[in-house]
Amino acid sequence: MTGATGPAIDASTGAVTRRVWREAVHEPDGDGYRIMLDRQPLRVAGGEPLRVMSEMLARAVAQEWSEAGGAPGGVFGPDSLALTRLAATRQQRVAPDRRPVIETLLGYAGSDLLSYRAGDPQALVECQAAAWQPWLDWCANRHAARLPVVGGVMPVAPMADAVGALARALEAQDDAGLTALGVLVPTLGSLVLGLAVADGALDATEAVRLALLDEQYQLEQWGPDDETLERHAAVLRDTREAARFLLLSRQEGQEGTRMTDIAAITERWLIAGRVQGVGYRAWLAQEARILELSGWVRNLGDGRVEALLRGPADALARLRDASRQGPPAARVDAVEAEPWDDDDAGPTESGRFSHGPTVPGPLSRRAVSGQPPVAEPE
Repeated sequence: MTGATGPAIDASTGAVTRRVWREAVHEPDGDGYRIMLDRQPLRVAGGEPLRVMSEMLARAVAQEWSEAGGAPGGVFGPDSLALTRLAATRQQRVAPDRRPVIETLLGYAGSDLLSYRAGDPQALVECQAAAWQPWLDWCANRHAARLPVVGGVMPVAPMADAVGALARALEAQDDAGLTALGVLVPTLGSLVLGLAVADGALDATEAVRLALLDEQYQLEQWGPDDETLERHAAVLRDTREAARFLLLSRQEGQEGTRMTDIAAITERWLIAGRVQGVGYRAWLAQEARILELSGWVRNLGDGRVEALLRGPADALARLRDASRQGPPAARVDAVEAEPWDDDDAGPTESGRFSHGPTVPGPLSRRAVSGQPPVAEPE
């Protein structure tokens, strides 16, 4: 609803389902920036205009509203407004009173994921120690907070000096840092990992890998299920959104970019081995969605699997390494990856990854953008 006082939108929840504006831009507002929808300020719950302190974040928030719903009359959900929700949380809940946020986050010191280790199997015990102990050591060195390591799940309270050190680390965070930590810490189950991301010592994707180490071990033993993979994708999405909010909040004078647009490249993969009839397509599609890659995967008539993937170079490299093992029932003999021109890719929907039916042969470079991929026999 738009009136003389501006759009009546609750930016803290993204409670908008239908687009009623044509243009979204950012503009200076004192020592910060505000978002304008058809020249009226975007307002948070309570009626005050949403203000952000970083121009880079202001551009990105305006971009969210430019894309939401596509055009006037379009329908969209709150997932389209991740940065807006975080910016409103900072303004309404964190900046006015930081103490409750710090106290809530500090409560995770006694239940930090990295402190609680399995007693068996030995492979998991060794994996946890190798992956988690370096970050407990980092916390001790960086923040003078040494958390205990215990076996099992019975809670063990950290020493008072460690709690005090972590409290000081949280108090040193700016409002944007506390806002991001309010998502990172409960999502990852670890105050240590959250602080490492907020301090720039750990990237979001690696933090999620560490947080899901136990569950990933179980998936490798018993095979994936849709519910678990969907939850893992949500953990990665929420972690990346919080990390991106923090990055944008702390940088000035640069164009905002989506995490999935950084170093975006396209590759075509051909995977050989026992990769059909073992859930390889479904596994690859789920892993690609977790990493927010675009593209598709399909079976070939000669027994191979073909995939076309687009996304950040580091995400493609991570999935390429994992694809050499694949799901538990697969046996991968080779993964051939080559750069691929977008004009040769055929139609792919940005931000979506699908798996399709079997085709006789792999994609040809004679394919024309906007036309179905051409299969060429071998």
